[in-house]
Amino acid sequence: LQVYDLTSDQVVLSPFTAELAGASVRLIVCDARHLLVADPSLFYVYNNEARETTRIRSSGCLSLSHGCVSLAADTLAFIDRQDPTIIRLVDPLTGRALKHKVRHKCEVVSVALEHTGSHATRKLALIDKGKDLFICQLARPSALRKIASAVDSFAWSESVAVISYTTGGSLATNVMPAAPFLDTDLESQVIVRSRAE
Repeated sequence: LQVYDLTSDQVVLSPFTAELAGASVRLIVCDARHLLVADPSLFYVYNNEARETTRIRSSGCLSLSHGCVSLAADTLAFIDRQDPTIIRLVDPLTGRALKHKVRHKCEVVSVALEHTGSHATRKLALIDKGKDLFICQLARPSALRKIASAVDSFAWSESVAVISYTTGGSLATNVMPAAPFLDTDLESQVIVRSRAE
């Protein structure tokens, strides 16, 4: 595995190199502080200097695909293989399961963690089998709020607490994803829509 530093204006020609002895890489997920490499049995977590920080068993993950695994600075989330209504939360630095997990009423098909803020304020979004988009705060994972229906795809902003999604031929951006937890009257006022062409 070779990791290049692209944060400066110049590309570094000598990468950090990490040996993956016997690993059959199926998925690579990046975040500002970590790099996750997955093979069928383990998640290998590296820091931004390509030093391995931990190994986490990936055998409990539904699928080694981008929609089933999400990484943020202090949390790794993945859809459970045995029960796809559960999203497991793990500390990527220690490999320990967090005390909470997210449980939904039906099968989850895609999950993503917000990249900004701390664990106390971080949110998780998911799309279920019915194509409904839900959001929850990691501090209160049982309080799932539906924010959209008939959603095809979604993504969090890398730099601000904003989530965008496609639905019904349009792109919608929720500029205040915390609104459903603060005041339900705000929900419709914080969504900006544009027609996809």
